[in-house]
Amino acid sequence: MEVVAEAVLSVSLEALFSQLGSPDLLKFARQEKIYAELEIWEEKLSEIHEVLNDAEEKQITKKSVKTWLGDLRDLAYDMEDILDEFAYEALRRKVMAEADDEGRTSKVRKFIPTCCTSFTPIEAMRNVKMGSKIKEMAIRLDAIYAQKAGLGLDKVAAITQSTRERHSLHLVDEPIETNFSVVSIVAMGGMGKTTLARLVYDDAETAKHFDLKAWVCVSDQFDAVRITKTVLNSVSTSQSNTDSLDFHQIQDKLGDELKGKKFLLVLDDMWNDKYDDWRCLQSPFLSGSRGSKIIVTTRSKNVANIMEGDKNLHELQNLSDDKCWSVFKNMHLEIAALMSIPIWH
Repeated sequence: MEVVAEAVLSVSLEALFSQLGSPDLLKFARQEKIYAELEIWEEKLSEIHEVLNDAEEKQITKKSVKTWLGDLRDLAYDMEDILDEFAYEALRRKVMAEADDEGRTSKVRKFIPTCCTSFTPIEAMRNVKMGSKIKEMAIRLDAIYAQKAGLGLDKVAAITQSTRERHSLHLVDEPIETNFSVVSIVAMGGMGKTTLARLVYDDAETAKHFDLKAWVCVSDQFDAVRITKTVLNSVSTSQSNTDSLDFHQIQDKLGDELKGKKFLLVLDDMWNDKYDDWRCLQSPFLSGSRGSKIIVTTRSKNVANIMEGDKNLHELQNLSDDKCWSVFKNMHLEIAALMSIPIWH
């Protein structure tokens, strides 16, 4: 895998937060005396989530960050599995409790496997080694949390719902003269370009306006063949074997898939500013229906210009010098308080 997708990680973490906030799961956690552990999980994951935008940008040039994101992704999946087990046990207890209350316990138990009713909750927990799994998750989370500080990752301001709605409106309401237009998101690394694009891409209301969607992480190694294949595999109803096809044949197949359909395509992390490369890449996109959109995220306004995304350009602004100085002073105050050193002004 070339690049760990930050957006997928973000979605996974948000799913974990949703699970950790479930009333039934919290009740189960209190009963099993693991509530404190889950609170720590949520607290540390929240802090990690704040630096994902920066990590997504830095993983391109820093192998240590890419490895860290891979470890985080694996941990998130494993945490999801164990929380699913907790949720199942919580639901099982809820069903049994409701059945007992209604005096229909025997009828309900007929539909529940014997293995789920013949053990006490503690025995069930021991059977799946929940205690050891919680300990293992805690150790791995502590390690990832500790590594975060050494990677030099910065927090990036969250993108609000209102911001997403404003940019979504630009996508669906903008009048265009050709069958597709380019929306460019421009900012330096770590500003949240990919996060904003993902919010728009995943928005349910926006999706209603398009027949097909595709997402490609371009990165600094521009490969028109790979990009075209990725888009083709995303929009095609059946996986096509393109190994024996040349670039123009792959483009023809993509053009056929897009013909007469309104599509939304994200080209994430675009670095190439050669007009001829873009002109070659866009050829099959001309087959799409009027109103199709291409979102490009890039650090360079020149890239936006050659892709004609300058007409609908969204530039994410850096913090002002005053705000940066304010953040720096606050950090000094916190460090000074911890180390009992003099406070300067």
